[in-house]
Amino acid sequence: MVGVVEGRSSTMGEAPARELATVVLTPVRRVGPGRLERGYQARIAELERAEREAALAAERARGELEVAARLERGLQRLVDRQEERLEVASSREKRLALALGAVQRENELLRQRLELAGGAQARLPAARRAPTRGPRRGLWSRLFGR
Repeated sequence: MVGVVEGRSSTMGEAPARELATVVLTPVRRVGPGRLERGYQARIAELERAEREAALAAERARGELEVAARLERGLQRLVDRQEERLEVASSREKRLALALGAVQRENELLRQRLELAGGAQARLPAARRAPTRGPRRGLWSRLFGR
C-alpha cells in the first residue's frame, strides 16, 4: 500500500510564499501496538475476564447465601411452630394424666366406702354376660320355622 505524504521545507531567509511543496511517495506503515504491547493487551484482557468471572462467582455465592438465609429463617419458624404444638400437646397430656389419676383415686374411695358400708355383701357385681348359644337365626328363619 502506498500513501501520499506531503512535506514542506522552508529556508530561513526566504519568504513563506516561496516555500516549495514536495510530494514524496512512501509506503504507508501500519502503526499499532508492537509485540510487547500486544502481550500487555492480552494480559489485560485476561485479567479483566478473570475479574468478571470472580464478580460473577461472588454474585452467585451471595445469591446462594441469601437462599440459605431464607431457608434457615423459614425452617426456624417451622421449628418454633412445632415446638409450640409440642408444648400444647404436652400440657394436654399432663392435664389428662392428672384427670385420670383423680378419677382412679375417686374410684378407689368409692370402692372403699362401699366395702365399709355393706361389708362383705356389698361386693361389686361381676359383669353379666349373655349366655352363649349357637349362631342366632335370622328373622325369616324364625317366622317360617326353618
